[in-house]
Amino acid sequence: MTGRCQWMFAVIVGVAACDGAHLRRAEREDSEAAYLRYLAQHPGSPNAAAAHTRLDQLRFDTARRADRPLAYRRYLELHPRGRHVAEARERLASLALARARDAAGLELVVEHHAGTAQASQASRRLVEARLRAALA
Repeated sequence: MTGRCQWMFAVIVGVAACDGAHLRRAEREDSEAAYLRYLAQHPGSPNAAAAHTRLDQLRFDTARRADRPLAYRRYLELHPRGRHVAEARERLASLALARARDAAGLELVVEHHAGTAQASQASRRLVEARLRAALA
């Protein structure tokens, strides 16, 4: 190897070692902040996909612990193609259905959560509520 090739090889090996060390540090800390820091330092790293996957999981776990609409919406905003999108949408629909106290609330569930089992259930309940109102 020429001097320049040796130098370039040393730089590449050094960058890879630094990347690995930073990833291990993020894994030890295992927090959203640690993985964000890692991804900011090594956005094009071969390990970036693993960091993104872990970040997705950590954020979904946070949403699940909070179990509030805002938390699930934040997860969906940050991870529109994340591993837990379907589960987050289902939980959002369940929370909305649980809060629906009248026809207007049921209509919102049908409108905002179309395609979910909860929207189908809200639609059935809405039909029943309208039928009862018409018969009364």
